[in-house]
Amino acid sequence: MTATYAETARRVQMRATGYKQITEPTPYMAGKGITPTIGAMTDGKDGSIHLPAIDAQGQHWTTQYIHEDGTKRFAKDSHKEGCFHVVNGTLADLEKAPRLVIGEGYSTMTTIARVVDHATVAGFDAGNLPAVAKALHERFPDKPVFIMADDDLRVQQKHGHNPGRDKANEAAEAVGGKAVHPIFAPGEQAADPKRFTDFNDLEQNSSLGRAGVERQVKAALQTAQQTSQQTLPPPKHRLDEETEHQRRSGPAIGNEQPAQRRNARL
Repeated sequence: MTATYAETARRVQMRATGYKQITEPTPYMAGKGITPTIGAMTDGKDGSIHLPAIDAQGQHWTTQYIHEDGTKRFAKDSHKEGCFHVVNGTLADLEKAPRLVIGEGYSTMTTIARVVDHATVAGFDAGNLPAVAKALHERFPDKPVFIMADDDLRVQQKHGHNPGRDKANEAAEAVGGKAVHPIFAPGEQAADPKRFTDFNDLEQNSSLGRAGVERQVKAALQTAQQTSQQTLPPPKHRLDEETEHQRRSGPAIGNEQPAQRRNARL
């Protein structure tokens, strides 16, 4: 890392010593229909949210500031690539979680955290998702990974590509995970793509509401679990039983004879 990044990290870490945990919904939280989460901080000066952004080793590199009107920014001259905010927990809580659930924005991943009932990860934007997924997969290689995508239809209509979907798919593919895309009620997104982008929009703006979020997320988790179970090798004790049976009864029809018997006939 550059000296500038290191200096900025020291600055944001020093500033964070004066933060306090948010205990009452800020204007932004109220507008998104979410409540304060563990790790969402305030400096006590206004209604802005301060989200420490760490790397997979827990180093605090930068902070995302979400102002009352929803404007977002990061500490000036800071390192963000591969950094993330643990929503409603810490790295220790991610270690305890049965899976890694990663997405873009804080409100989206707060919505998801309420459904999965454990800490989730906000990677801040689409472009950062692959780096965050790779870093956390390296830290927790045995955990299944789910990427909760944004669907940037408005961008696609204007520029011909959909960064929310594309980067979520890229991140999932990079770590052998699964990308999960929000599905809105018929006609909703086409009529107003700006208001129908992510899972928080699905809960707050769609007629499907919270039930829709729960149904879609839980279905994705369950499908992935069933697929994983189908690809697992047979239990070892079952293999041992089959081997013992073959030893006692001799080789099955079509199996080769033991090597020593073949050689004896040569």
